[in-house]
Amino acid sequence: MKSVVKNKIKLSTTQSKISNVKKQKLKTFINKTSEKRIVSFAGLVAKLRQAIRNQDKYFIYFVSKKIIVFLKLLQEQGLIYNFYQLPDKALSQDNRLQLGPVFNIRLVVVHLKIAGSFGPALKTLNVLSVPSRSVTITYQQLLSKSNMAGPSTLYVLNTLKGLLTHTVALQYRIGGEVLCQIN
Repeated sequence: MKSVVKNKIKLSTTQSKISNVKKQKLKTFINKTSEKRIVSFAGLVAKLRQAIRNQDKYFIYFVSKKIIVFLKLLQEQGLIYNFYQLPDKALSQDNRLQLGPVFNIRLVVVHLKIAGSFGPALKTLNVLSVPSRSVTITYQQLLSKSNMAGPSTLYVLNTLKGLLTHTVALQYRIGGEVLCQIN
């Protein structure tokens, strides 16, 4: 009995989050049939850059485990304000959103942190590793690179311990694949 009540509460809070997002923007994103629904890290970074350039408060993208971990990492570093996932059940129960049969991927809404006179908190994001070209770095190389880069540069590494910032990777004394550089 309690689990049913908890599920209804979770669903209602998710529906209230959906109402905060502009319905038209969500509808147009869902109804894009010409666009392939490929979930990629480079695609997320491109969407993030576009949102920063357009000074959007939020954007919508597809969900994968790696993307969720990356967004948590950005939120912990204070580079984005918040993000939340829109599950299929909440989207399909909302009568105002008509989902087609092609729609089978969950979405994430990312709210960007817009600073005052200094501009957005996240300014530049460069992808260094792509599937065709992997950039790996050892602990010693990472140590020398972080000393030269300065305090405003942040590297995101894919290591044996998961996605980590370069500072945490230095604490673990490990290297890995450099995914992106954030300034």
